[in-house]
Amino acid sequence: MIDGDKRIYLTEKNIENYVGHPIKLVSQFACRHTDGMCEYCAGYGRDRLIRYLPPDIHIGILAEFMLASMISQQVLSTKHLVIGVTMVYVLADIAKKYLLQRDNAIYWKSEHEKAFDKFYIRIPRKAMQQVADLNCRSLPNVESFSSISYLDLVKDGEIVDRIDLNSGAFIPYFSKDMLKFMKVHIKQIIVEPGYIDIPLSGYDPNIPMFHFTSLNDDMRAFVGQVTSFLTDEISKYTSIPTAIEEFSRLIYKKASINSFFMETVLRAQLINGEGDYTMPIITDPFNVHFGKMADVISERTVTGKFAFERMIDYIKKPTTPLMAKPAGLFGPHFGFVN
Repeated sequence: MIDGDKRIYLTEKNIENYVGHPIKLVSQFACRHTDGMCEYCAGYGRDRLIRYLPPDIHIGILAEFMLASMISQQVLSTKHLVIGVTMVYVLADIAKKYLLQRDNAIYWKSEHEKAFDKFYIRIPRKAMQQVADLNCRSLPNVESFSSISYLDLVKDGEIVDRIDLNSGAFIPYFSKDMLKFMKVHIKQIIVEPGYIDIPLSGYDPNIPMFHFTSLNDDMRAFVGQVTSFLTDEISKYTSIPTAIEEFSRLIYKKASINSFFMETVLRAQLINGEGDYTMPIITDPFNVHFGKMADVISERTVTGKFAFERMIDYIKKPTTPLMAKPAGLFGPHFGFVN
């Protein structure tokens, strides 16, 4: 925010000083770049924003991931639960020998801590999705970066046990504490073509190694409201402050996320007007046009339109979920990896 001629970063320590006072916020909505945003308008200052992002990341896609992951990771405490159908993760019997479950987290049993110096956990590549880049200053909080369906317990190079973590609709993902542990011990991690070995020496069993997402009727309703806002209701707003206020009120009912990512998602849906889906340069924040998500994705660029339309055709085919197809030459352009 702007306080006089100074740029102030709001934190829990100083925000009370500005409660009840009009303030000026730095906002990417005022940026004149239509193919992204500059660091100044992003609120970080020169050469600072890039330090908190994975290299070569698409800022819009990252914001969508951050928003989606924050929503999906929210697990309501028992005092907030409503009566209804709740899907709960259950540890497999083999996993219960070594792990225990509390709320939405999975911990190592404390009785195994003495043996941590002798053991590695081995994660075969086919058991994991892409693991977060541990060289990033800010580790991503997105479960799809580090989901693990099973792991092997290894001692002296030999597999002692295989721990199955897959529970039907749920696949746990590394907690942020675990990613930090891996980052600190990155030199001890063994990376081979078919697996990754992670040492357990020094790991604190009191911090969770995995998290998982739990769903109930209340959470499903919340996700439905967010989806409806971005896919339909957003097009009814003509004021940026009002859209931010309403979207923030909706998100903060259940989730906690940096407002920067929410602004990025909303700004991506600005259009010049009916039938013109190009990104506008804002001169009046109280007189703007937002487009529905599907229309913006399919109409903003020619390549986006082609990809979106053909993707819909592909998903509609009944054989799509039944017949596996390998990634091809253009797979990286669609986010597919072998």
